[in-house]
Amino acid sequence: MKFCVIGLGYFGTHMVQALTALGAEVMAVDSDEEHVEAVKDIATYAAIMDASKTELLRKLPLRDMDAVIVAIGEDFESSLMVTAHLRKLDVKRIICRVINPVHDELLELMGISERLVPEAVAANRLAKSLMFQGVINNFDLGDGFSILETIAPDKVIGKTLAQSRLREDHGVNLVTIRKAPIPGSDVTRRGTFFGVVQPSYVFEKGDILVLFGQTQDLEKFLKG
Repeated sequence: MKFCVIGLGYFGTHMVQALTALGAEVMAVDSDEEHVEAVKDIATYAAIMDASKTELLRKLPLRDMDAVIVAIGEDFESSLMVTAHLRKLDVKRIICRVINPVHDELLELMGISERLVPEAVAANRLAKSLMFQGVINNFDLGDGFSILETIAPDKVIGKTLAQSRLREDHGVNLVTIRKAPIPGSDVTRRGTFFGVVQPSYVFEKGDILVLFGQTQDLEKFLKG
């Protein structure tokens, strides 16, 4: 897949790194030479450019991109100008980082449905990890559903998946299990996924469960 990231601050730079690590072709654009220099060996293509100027944007193959991500984090006016230009260029998919509530409202009025607030996402994840012991990662899917990674709670250790009755009693679905790496072994640092979990599988201490369900059901399961 092909993506263009405009704005190479902290968020934009990490977006370039993450997409590239997943095998995507990434075009990175920023008006700051130092920012572009920092990602030139990571991105597929890096350009020093003032993306708020439509005549410059037209020179980029933006219509070939699966999505263009406007990651500008401080310049309110530039973010809006770039987004407006992208709309005129008929870019198939535009994803914008939100700078503040007013910016969010204006983007909505412009018809931009995919709007990101990285700080809010990070705060939400941290809050859940603080409130619910064992939570490693969580992803809000919208419409009241979430996926989360959590260390297997004591109440399921030693039980089979069938005995734990995750779905029947808690409304929670087990997607898979990630085995934590063993210190001193050659297992990858992030651990390995178990795959499809059979009803006869016995939960072990240290198992990392990947769970899916309604957010309220997941929270009840973790609290109970």
